[in-house]
Amino acid sequence: MTDKLEVAKLATQLTIALIENKQLNDVGLQRVIRSSEDPQVVAVFDYLFKHVQALLTEQ
Repeated sequence: MTDKLEVAKLATQLTIALIENKQLNDVGLQRVIRSSEDPQVVAVFDYLFKHVQALLTEQ
């Protein structure tokens, strides 16, 4: 449970940083945002959560 909480914290921080700095121009992120029916912030968070979790799982 704590691993998922840490991943969620990281994904939240990354999401906030990307949105505050308007760094959502990444092609991959744009594809995720367009294909999602969720609000932009939720789509970005979900994408980052899965990405961070996968990276930590590899290690």
